[in-house]
Amino acid sequence: MTLPIKIGIVENNKQMLADIQRRISLIKDAQLVFQAENGRDMIRNIDHQNLPDVILMDLDMPVMNGILATRQIKTMFPKIRVLVFTVFDNENKLIDAILAGASGYLLKDCSIEKLKISLFEVAEGGAAFSPSIARKVLEREKSKSEGKETHFRKAYKLTSMQVKVLTELSEGLSPKQIKEKYGVEESTVRKHLEHVYAKLQVSGSRQAIIKFSKEQH
Repeated sequence: MTLPIKIGIVENNKQMLADIQRRISLIKDAQLVFQAENGRDMIRNIDHQNLPDVILMDLDMPVMNGILATRQIKTMFPKIRVLVFTVFDNENKLIDAILAGASGYLLKDCSIEKLKISLFEVAEGGAAFSPSIARKVLEREKSKSEGKETHFRKAYKLTSMQVKVLTELSEGLSPKQIKEKYGVEESTVRKHLEHVYAKLQVSGSRQAIIKFSKEQH
């Protein structure tokens, strides 16, 4: 990590913005390089020649809120890290922000020391959120994945075992490895795959994996 770390702020409350600026000015090796009053302002005016390492992102803003802004900035500049800076510990919004690409969150009344630690942790590629939030993010992702898998299975009239075999194949396992994992004959695995290819109307494993992967995103 190159010092000083460059910080951006997206905050629509002028009084809060001034307070954040003051706190950042007191942190050694942290430099404020960009500020915006909402997500749209951020996208329009961010300096492409002097990008921040970390953006402190408010959630509740007019025009473009912090969740949409996080998704946009991570699409445009994947290396920029986003740290949600919020007044309320709203679990659902925090999870949405993390799924949009945020690396963590802080409450706005945190100490300067806590702000410093979190900024540097996130800048170095770490995450700044509680284990309970991390667990719920994983649970939501798992639920979403299972929902897509169920839709895929029903759409192509696949059996549960056929979906399992296709999933393992897409994750790089060979028919022999799948056989060992599920304790069945290799010929059984290959028969399942033949049925999968026929139902998906593809000619082999590569096309089946591509079709399956597209359905999961």
